[in-house]
Amino acid sequence: MTERPIIFSAPMVNAILSGKKSVTRRIIKFPLRRLVAKDQAGPGAHYAGGIQQESSDGPPQLDLQSHFAEGPAGLCPYGQPGTTLWLKEAFYAFGRWEMHPNKKSGRNDWRFIDMTVGSGLDYGFSEPARYVKTSRDDPAPTWWLRPSLFMPRRASRVDLEVTEIRIERLRDITDEQARAEGFSPMHDGVHMYFVNHLPHPSTGMSITAVIAFALYWQRLHGNDSWNENPWVWVVSFRRLDKPTKS
Repeated sequence: MTERPIIFSAPMVNAILSGKKSVTRRIIKFPLRRLVAKDQAGPGAHYAGGIQQESSDGPPQLDLQSHFAEGPAGLCPYGQPGTTLWLKEAFYAFGRWEMHPNKKSGRNDWRFIDMTVGSGLDYGFSEPARYVKTSRDDPAPTWWLRPSLFMPRRASRVDLEVTEIRIERLRDITDEQARAEGFSPMHDGVHMYFVNHLPHPSTGMSITAVIAFALYWQRLHGNDSWNENPWVWVVSFRRLDKPTKS
């Protein structure tokens, strides 16, 4: 079975855990991005290797199938339908820090020594009891909040199965798809709204799921990222049940 890692932010992890998120959009990067000319001309605009096809049934799609036998799914860095994605997120690990020489830079770099499994402990996703921030100089092992980038496979608590891959422009997202991105409706007893998941003081309510998604997207990718309307991978998935530890 093919497995690949995928990073999610804390709000999106929570949306997956609560069953509210079943799709993610990721900006298409090189080398595939070279196929798309930066042209805002709309339907019929040229890209290297073909033409942006217009369909009467929906927004224009990149016609990659005629140029690559495997089609979009075969080019996607998140795999094809059936691929297992293991979710990487911020986590707590037990260990200590050591200085190690870096041959390239000629300096010594800090390296985290993960002692979680060897100490008979489990990785955590909420602040451990009696958690105290300390200095890397302290030789005693303790709990450290580690970035998602450094999560090992064995620490992941969520597996996802890719069910569909397609390519589209970011702003082609529909309200239904924005809800599937994890922006579900809330009700305060008077009004229905959508939480944009932004941190205080920017957090607030949006009148549609698309607006909430757009605000959150700009937080991740910059204020101009929504207007740039990039081509994105649209990766649909379902959550897999992980075996319980005996």
